[in-house]
Amino acid sequence: MKVGTKGLIILLLAVLINLGSAVPQKYNVLFIISDDLTSTALSCYGNKVCNTPNIDSLAERGTRFTREISLSTVL
Repeated sequence: MKVGTKGLIILLLAVLINLGSAVPQKYNVLFIISDDLTSTALSCYGNKVCNTPNIDSLAERGTRFTREISLSTVL
């Protein structure tokens, strides 16, 4: 089977277009950092006094962490 120059160019373009469409998925990551905010201060973790509807909405659609550790204190 003989492939001409046009055939090689078309094949090369098809491979390049296919490689360009394989873009990895980007993840959305949100870190909420606050001073003296414990998990018991948020209504998504069971607090009945403080209403935190925006954080509750984020917690419903994302991942909630129930165990955490701090290796050092923040001064």
